[in-house]
Amino acid sequence: MEQNSNVNSESLSEEEQQQIQEVFSKKFVYSQSKSKEWPWPTFKSGQSEDANLWKCETFVDFRESLNSSKDQLSTQDIKKWHTHTTNTHLGGSVCVNLRYQIRPELCTQAWCKFMEILSTYPVVDSKSKKLNSVHLCEAPGSFITCLNHFLFTHGFTGKWQWMASTLNPYYEGNNLGNMIADDRFIRATLPHWQFCDGTGDLLDKNNCNHLCKTAHNMETAKLVTADGSIDCQNNPSMQESIVSQLHYCETFAALKLLGKGGSFVIKFFTMFENNTIGLMYLLVKFFDQVNVFKPATSKAGNSEVYVVCLNFLGLKVCPQEDFLTNLERLIFNQSTFDGDIWNMSSVPLSFIEEHINCCKRFHGWQQSAIQRNLSLFKEIPECYRYKRLDVLRDRCFREYMSRYKISPLQNGSTVVNAHDKYVYGKTFQSINFQYKHEGSFAERMDNLNLSWRDRLKLIDVSKYKPTNDCAYVMKDASRKRLAKNNLKFLSGKPLSVIRNSRLCNPKLIELLNGILDNCDLTNTNGDFDQEVIADLSTTMQQLFTGHCSNICCLAEDFDFFSKLQIQDLKIFGREEENKSLQQLTLIVNVTSPTTLLGKGEILDKMLLLTKVSFALQKLKADDNLLLLTHSFLTRFSAGLLLLAYDCFQKIGIFPTPHAGTLKQLVLLSDFTSCPGYIAKYLQVLVQTYERHGSSQERDVLEIVPMKILNKDVEFFSELMKSNENLLKCFIFTKLNWEKEHV
Repeated sequence: MEQNSNVNSESLSEEEQQQIQEVFSKKFVYSQSKSKEWPWPTFKSGQSEDANLWKCETFVDFRESLNSSKDQLSTQDIKKWHTHTTNTHLGGSVCVNLRYQIRPELCTQAWCKFMEILSTYPVVDSKSKKLNSVHLCEAPGSFITCLNHFLFTHGFTGKWQWMASTLNPYYEGNNLGNMIADDRFIRATLPHWQFCDGTGDLLDKNNCNHLCKTAHNMETAKLVTADGSIDCQNNPSMQESIVSQLHYCETFAALKLLGKGGSFVIKFFTMFENNTIGLMYLLVKFFDQVNVFKPATSKAGNSEVYVVCLNFLGLKVCPQEDFLTNLERLIFNQSTFDGDIWNMSSVPLSFIEEHINCCKRFHGWQQSAIQRNLSLFKEIPECYRYKRLDVLRDRCFREYMSRYKISPLQNGSTVVNAHDKYVYGKTFQSINFQYKHEGSFAERMDNLNLSWRDRLKLIDVSKYKPTNDCAYVMKDASRKRLAKNNLKFLSGKPLSVIRNSRLCNPKLIELLNGILDNCDLTNTNGDFDQEVIADLSTTMQQLFTGHCSNICCLAEDFDFFSKLQIQDLKIFGREEENKSLQQLTLIVNVTSPTTLLGKGEILDKMLLLTKVSFALQKLKADDNLLLLTHSFLTRFSAGLLLLAYDCFQKIGIFPTPHAGTLKQLVLLSDFTSCPGYIAKYLQVLVQTYERHGSSQERDVLEIVPMKILNKDVEFFSELMKSNENLLKCFIFTKLNWEKEHV
């Protein structure tokens, strides 16, 4: 504490004091008086119009000079540069100190930024009797917890209802690089989240309209926030164009959701392109006041700003009755954003002049910050680099606390129970699944342009060698059966490829997809066939030795399993088998030989469902079930395995370690019984899947709620280990083969 006191007591120079004040002064407000006189913008009349017909050289100069500054960063290692800019960021210690002194719920940089916005602008009325808010692109949920903190520390006693949407971290088809994967808050507040077709993708017109329709059941929103972005680190010069469609979809949703007098907060970046200029003009026309604000806790060197729109004037203020319909038609058409949607000649010059002034300010602040960071990185010796900056960062935190007067929440006022270990506990469930870039921008670009053969040379195959012990056995620990009210399924957009999973390391899935996309897989069903058979035979012999001699299979699987030369293999279901009281093991193949490699878990899910459902209704006490199956990366297959495990005493999972396949054996031992409600539920699932399974629009995605899967820690963690080992088996085998033959 003495050291902190000495640091706090240090006086600042006049220049340093100005630096602190500037951090909290990055804002701009558009003219309110002029906006009423400005005409409404018009859309382009046809696609044939030249996108460059209207161009302001000032914005071109802004863009080029900023990109020139960013180019100086292209050789910097992203981790080292991120660490450096974190240390030079004057508002960077606010979040850490708040966590220590105030202990806010889910305190992140987003929480700190939104608290600045709420404290600077009259975004919400803390004296109102009712507040409905909708939060777009909201993961992990910090805007929600911040709003809750602000309301309860500012005397709000009314009724607050909220709803949120984001890219679904549980949808296996979502690209991990485009979403925030931290689900701790989401899984504790799941009823408040709308994922629409299962993806949560706001760029889909049906999703956007479904979200608005659902929100209207909650009554009119007085606040809409949109904190969305898209990963642009591999193409930073095109950030504004890349996120443009998302900004329009967020704004479109806000216009449909908000009631008169409501507020809209949206995250922007640079504002130099025609589409962004047009969107800013649209906001000025629909809101009484539009502010652009750079929070002190937002890194000075990035382009991030927040547009804070106050007092929504309502849709009727627009004289064009079909305006929103035309906007919808244009923004959900990806080709539209290759050009411009606005007739820029309809945007008055006086607005353009204001917008130039706005961009000039924020462009200047960002340029100055980048040059300052570069100067500090090069000139100051590393051991002394941050000493004086620590003083400024501490003073910035004290200024933050003084300006916004943040006080702790009273007990019981958090959105989620603050002592809920399920949400905030340090278990495997809290692993950060977020994808992180590595190396410098130049190195990443070089790697992206490498051929598969050259990329193959850089991969250290030994990192993916599977463990020697390939069996993961979970023993029954007097666990309770799944309750009837926990058996609920969700349907949504069908998966075409598995891009992420809560049940596997994302780096393994990324490499797997790279192999599937680039390797010659024609040999997989040929050269490796005998190895697969040998692998299965060896594993089965180990399992059956002294365990069970009465082995059966389904009639349709007999030809396949007979290749394994299993002694006295019988066909299940014949009359003499039904009368036998001897313990039996039913072996079932739930993999199709014609299924494309890597697609098995998606394409053979009906096979898995029907055969497991049949087996659970036909087995008797103490029988075993041995499945030849694919991976368990999806909620669907993992949930079905959990349902099956509920009917047995223990389970073991055995990958095929020496073959280029993604198949494995799962042994469910000592069948107890299949309760009637589980049997009935499985029948309903089969019927539902038969009805929707072949549909290109809907598919069954989840049969046991993700919250239940998360809570079964032993099952979840062991399944994750087995999935990772299975992928390592395949990756190790396939990459070695590639290195030998390519």
